[in-house]
Amino acid sequence: MHIGTGNYNSMTATQYTDMGILTCDRGLGEDASAFFNVITGYSYTFPMKELIISPYTTKQEFIRRLMHEKDNAAIGLPARFRAKMNSLSDPEMIDTIYEAAEGGVKVELLVRGICCLRVGGHENIEVRSIIGRFLEHSRVYIFETGGIPQCFISSADLMGRNLDKRVELTAPLKDPGISSDVIRLFDRMWEDNTHTWRLGENDSYERVLEEMPPVDIQQDLLAEIRG
Repeated sequence: MHIGTGNYNSMTATQYTDMGILTCDRGLGEDASAFFNVITGYSYTFPMKELIISPYTTKQEFIRRLMHEKDNAAIGLPARFRAKMNSLSDPEMIDTIYEAAEGGVKVELLVRGICCLRVGGHENIEVRSIIGRFLEHSRVYIFETGGIPQCFISSADLMGRNLDKRVELTAPLKDPGISSDVIRLFDRMWEDNTHTWRLGENDSYERVLEEMPPVDIQQDLLAEIRG
């Protein structure tokens, strides 16, 4: 079974970047089967055991996990939320991120497009955007979970239409090796200093100045693929 972050489209595949996994995990497979039964009207099977599905459970689950990060911060455990998405505009999710950050959760967001969250007055929040040769289309959500990060890939942005109106899937990366690889990839993207812009307190973006050595994550990944 393949689970991806979107874009099964041959016309845009040369321009968009996405992530996906091939898995034979039984739990994910059973959930996927039930999911397709739901969207075809064959049955109504909820809740899922492992997959998170919009418009049913995604927002509630993400809010629950962010509040768990806040609780961890309050007792001195590692607390961080890292996420990569196309757009961030859902008011309830934005308010929850604010609340978590004010409670001590470090928030690092890669948001390519629309971002209605404001970083002014929130020292624990940083927002960056990579605008390069390829359109960054993947969605990744990483919760620190007290020092044992839990990583998810998703087709959903944190927008009202994705959380409340569309059918979207979010899947946990259960394999420790794959999860670690995706987290490392996020960290490498965060260090890009060639095509990255940083959201400032005045709600405008400033380009991250190139430092030595320069980091161009898209070019680096191309070079790795080509060997």
